[in-house]
Amino acid sequence: MSKSDKKTNKSQQNPPGEYPKIIEIDEGVFGRLSQRLEKQKGRFAEFKKAREMGAEQEFGDLDEPSEEMIDEAEAEREEEFEKRLKAILGTKQLEIGETTLKRYLEFLKKNVRLPCPVKACQEFEWEEFYLYGPGSKKEYEKLKKIRPSHTDRFQIIRFEDKIESEDDGILVEVERLTDKKNFMLNLYELEAVDEESASAELLDDYAVWFVNYI
Repeated sequence: MSKSDKKTNKSQQNPPGEYPKIIEIDEGVFGRLSQRLEKQKGRFAEFKKAREMGAEQEFGDLDEPSEEMIDEAEAEREEEFEKRLKAILGTKQLEIGETTLKRYLEFLKKNVRLPCPVKACQEFEWEEFYLYGPGSKKEYEKLKKIRPSHTDRFQIIRFEDKIESEDDGILVEVERLTDKKNFMLNLYELEAVDEESASAELLDDYAVWFVNYI
């Protein structure tokens, strides 16, 4: 999957919002995780495993499909993923930038039904000190009352219109279901509770794009 320069032209645009049929994404899409988002690997490893299983099932009664056949299937899925991105962004320029983030934001605002039930993909950064470091369990439980935790369930109630930074990407305001507290979170850190919903696929596509093209 080639990368374009972030300053390239905005020509050859397709109407933003035209979204081709959603299909499965495969491990080829996940080849270039940035070091800054290394903590997201756990989430995408699960995607990778699921896609590998799907690739094997695609070949029906074949006991052991060849690596070449699987590679071809992966290449096709990667190509379809890029097509979806180009349709959403209205350009061949797929790199993360202010313009592409704003276009993706507008697409999600139009297509994700709110409120959207979500959960954290994995532990939030602030939790790592307590879960994997020297932080005390007592203090951790206390902070969970005022901070968002990976054990919480939320619902997205609105998308933040302003892109604060390219590193953060799209921000969303969520409401914690247990106590109705509101938090502003990075969208790429969240996934839909209902994995079969259309919103789940939309959020997954965004997260894969953000992690791979940052």
